[in-house]
Amino acid sequence: MVLQKEILSKNFKVPLSAWDNIPAGELFIFPGTKAPTDISKQNIVGSAGIVPVQESYTYHLSKQAPTFNLEGGSIKILDPTTFPIAAKFSAAIVTVKPGAVREIHWHTTSDEWNFFIAGSARIGIYAAENNARTFDYHAGDTGYIPKAMTHYVENVGKDDVIFIEVLQADHFSGEYP
Repeated sequence: MVLQKEILSKNFKVPLSAWDNIPAGELFIFPGTKAPTDISKQNIVGSAGIVPVQESYTYHLSKQAPTFNLEGGSIKILDPTTFPIAAKFSAAIVTVKPGAVREIHWHTTSDEWNFFIAGSARIGIYAAENNARTFDYHAGDTGYIPKAMTHYVENVGKDDVIFIEVLQADHFSGEYP
């Protein structure tokens, strides 16, 4: 769908002529140069060398070994201890094998967001006595768990469940019963 110039003019409160020099077919959200074949050529290098990790906007979690590698799955943790520039942000890539459970736990300082990449999962959330709910998730779904609520993630499918668990916290942690 292409927005009509009349609608754009009304929306932005500019004259119709403001749109006369806009090229057709451009991807304005993606301006810039084509990525180089060797991305390392884009590393910022100053007189003292490559930017120190404390000031870097890039962290290659794909190259990190799992923080925990267990029979039921694995977890790669990213937080300010490994990526200092993201001072109040923590995340993990969690893999749960078929039939396994990301153990019962809770987070005392942050709500939790889950972004499901692969597989079929069930999350059980316990708010208080007689107040529990379960939710099913598949690749592409997002889940939310309020701070301090006990929860687990169970793989209910035949393939690995892979999800990104995100906390607004200065370190990644979970309290376990």
